[in-house]
Amino acid sequence: MPGGLRASDADRDACVETLEKAYGDGRLNDIERQHRVEAALAAITQDDLARLTRDLDPTTRIRRVGGATSSPTKPTTLKWLLILVILLAAMGIVITALAVDNSDPSSSHQVGAASTATPAPRALHTVKGFTELVEAVKAKFGSTEVTSMAVYADYASVTVPVAGSENRTEMWFFRGKFADEPSSRSSRSSLDGPNVDIADLDVAAMMAHLKEADRVLNVADAETRYILIDSHLNDDESYSIYVSNEYSESGY
Repeated sequence: MPGGLRASDADRDACVETLEKAYGDGRLNDIERQHRVEAALAAITQDDLARLTRDLDPTTRIRRVGGATSSPTKPTTLKWLLILVILLAAMGIVITALAVDNSDPSSSHQVGAASTATPAPRALHTVKGFTELVEAVKAKFGSTEVTSMAVYADYASVTVPVAGSENRTEMWFFRGKFADEPSSRSSRSSLDGPNVDIADLDVAAMMAHLKEADRVLNVADAETRYILIDSHLNDDESYSIYVSNEYSESGY
C-alpha cells in the first residue's frame, strides 16, 4: 500500500488548478499538462500530488495541496491528533490480524494474500524497472507501441492507441500494475506523430542520460525527474528527460 496521507477529491482538484495555472503561465507544454493532470486525478496520496507541483508552486513545500497551511517547525494540535488516530488504527489492525491468526490456522495465508493484492511500485528509472514496464504494456495491450508516456520513478501514465481504431487513444495509469480502467479517452490530433515502439528504445542509454541530466542541464539537487516519450518531440528523438529542483531551475 502506498505510503503517505491519502489524497481527497479536494486535494486533487487543488492540484489540477495549480497545473492549469502553470499551463496558462507557459510553464507546462501541452503534453506535460495532459500527463500531469491525469496523474493528479489518479493520485492516491498527497505525496503523489506534491511531486506533480513541486517545481511549479513553491508553497506546496509547506502546505497541504488542499490549501491548509502548517508550520514546518511548530506542529499543530490537529496534526498530533491525526498522528494519534493513525497509530491507534494501526494498533487495531495488528490486534485484529493476531486474533484472526489465533482462531484460524489458515488465516496467515489469507493475510499474506491480502498484503500482496497491490503490487509495490517498481523502480521505473532503472533498466530492470523500465523493462518490466515494457513487458506490462505488452501484456496489457498486446503491443509495445504507445502514443506517449510520462515515466516517473515509481509510476507512469501511458497513452496507447485503441485497438481497431486509427484515431482513438486511451491513457492508463501504472503503479506496479495498470489501473482497471483508463483515466481518459481522446482522439488524436493532426499534430500527433506516429506511435513509438518502446521495445526499440535503448533503455541502458536512456537511463545513462537520466543519470547525467542534472549535470548536463546544470540543475543542482534535482527533486523532480521524469522521462517523456513522444514521437513528435523531435524529428530524430523519441524521448526527453526533464529535471527540476526546489529553486524552480529546470531543463530538458
